[in-house]
Amino acid sequence: MLGYLISPKGDDKDKWEITCDDFNNECEKLGKLLIDKESLFPKIKCCTEIEYEEYEGHLFVKKIEEIEYHKEIKDAIKEYAEIHSLVINEFLTRQISKGKYDDYEEEVKKNYKRLYRKASRNINDTDCIKESKNFYDEIMTNEAPQFMSYSDTPKTFRNGILHMVADDINEDIKWKLGDKDV
Repeated sequence: MLGYLISPKGDDKDKWEITCDDFNNECEKLGKLLIDKESLFPKIKCCTEIEYEEYEGHLFVKKIEEIEYHKEIKDAIKEYAEIHSLVINEFLTRQISKGKYDDYEEEVKKNYKRLYRKASRNINDTDCIKESKNFYDEIMTNEAPQFMSYSDTPKTFRNGILHMVADDINEDIKWKLGDKDV
């Protein structure tokens, strides 16, 4: 609620105003999120047209290029951009969700690492690129773990988080199989 109160809405950044109706609507949304056993995941949409060329130098794109999976790059960029926007605009502006988001990200990374180690143990060096593409597809198509009380956490959300983590030089998310240190 604090995030909602301190985040100005509208185009005029010099003016801060929350109507009683807006406040009541926000309270109702948060109440449903916290009280209902299940709720629907926020609609995922990117607020602007995606400039795909702007993402070509990103680390997560280079990791997909490393396995020569060029036809997946556009989808990965779209997932990255949409989820980055959703996380910033929906979740992190509401302080109550920050810890839950961090917990979800940790769960996604832990699941990824287990599957990566398993796939790396079974890799044939002559088919490394093919097996890495298969691994990428498996990760992207697996069911996403449930986020908070949302009954319909989309794969796109989990995939976007993986791309965001893969874009971090301090994280060890990669698609090319064979690294025994993961």
